[in-house]
Amino acid sequence: REVGIMFISLFLLYINGCSDSVSPNGKNELKPSSDRTITNNGQDISLHYAAEHGNTEIVKMLISKRVDIDTKDEYGYTALMIASQKGHVDIVKILLENEANIEATNKEGSTALMEAARYQNENVVNMLLKKGAKVDAQAEYGITSIMLAAKTKNKNIVKILLDKNARVDFKDGGGYTALHYVVEYGNIEIAELLLQANAAIIDFADEDGETALMIAAFNGHKDMIKYLLEKGANIDAKDNCGCTTLISATLSGRE
Repeated sequence: REVGIMFISLFLLYINGCSDSVSPNGKNELKPSSDRTITNNGQDISLHYAAEHGNTEIVKMLISKRVDIDTKDEYGYTALMIASQKGHVDIVKILLENEANIEATNKEGSTALMEAARYQNENVVNMLLKKGAKVDAQAEYGITSIMLAAKTKNKNIVKILLDKNARVDFKDGGGYTALHYVVEYGNIEIAELLLQANAAIIDFADEDGETALMIAAFNGHKDMIKYLLEKGANIDAKDNCGCTTLISATLSGRE
């Protein structure tokens, strides 16, 4: 409902901010005016609404009126972050061509690249990386783009990020690497990509001392357990409570 209201507000902005003129064929036409804006906490966020709804013409119009392309809304989002989140490639391209800050962050430290990865917008991820987006930028709690891609189980985006040498050994605030997220959901294909990039992460422990193998066992992912053991995961490793992989499986009621 809120999104619908936003769109209506933007439409009214465009219509009410137009002046009548007569075209050569004698018909009335609407020409955009620059004296009306949509504001949030005193900030003009008309561009955010246009970016969210994929309206390239309004985006171009607002940019031509020299709106602040990097203005942030109350959550710290810029128009580029919103377009990246929504997968509007054409608008991302327009914003970047007009020097939008590719590394701007919202209140959680997330960048446009992270938003594109989080919402699985492969084409936007490619475009942002080609324009120089930092592949290993970290948001609040240490989250990176490849962790987000791993959480969403998007193999293609993981591959794209790895091709740009994304680091897989970074840990978030809970000590999770991208591999921890992958084994939690049982995705062997992505686990293999991550281990090909850095085999050492196989026994990395989170803040509770849990390794990828323990997490796979706790979640009952038998194929993942077999795969990790074949790759040399330490079956005798212990977490901070002294539990091994076997104990983790037992505690979760797995056979």
